[in-house]
Amino acid sequence: MNRDISPIEMNMARDMLPEYSGGSENLAYFLNQAENYLTLLKKGEENCLFNKLLLEQVKSKLIGEARDVLINSRCSRWGEIQDVLTNRFGDPRSEELLLHDLTTCYQRHNESYEQYHENIKQNYRYYLNI
Repeated sequence: MNRDISPIEMNMARDMLPEYSGGSENLAYFLNQAENYLTLLKKGEENCLFNKLLLEQVKSKLIGEARDVLINSRCSRWGEIQDVLTNRFGDPRSEELLLHDLTTCYQRHNESYEQYHENIKQNYRYYLNI
């Protein structure tokens, strides 16, 4: 970013970062929002104090099991944090398997339309987040 950021703008940007507690459903959203935050606000070298503080703000949005995983991993860089969270909470299925699950999904005899619809939506979300 070319101009200095006011404290008010900085607080607004930080407050827009979502909290993340674990699980695969919101992982891609959290990682995307955090990546945007870091990319838009970073200054100069990765190891400068300002960029380290930005990363600490992102890390402060991790709660519950996600925070425990971060603490145990002892990650110090954003790429490492992304990898640890993805490995722990991401969907382990490959893109091909997810695509197969979507194309072969059918409504079971004892499944309501709402349950069937939720199943498709969940698989589709996972597929888009690969």
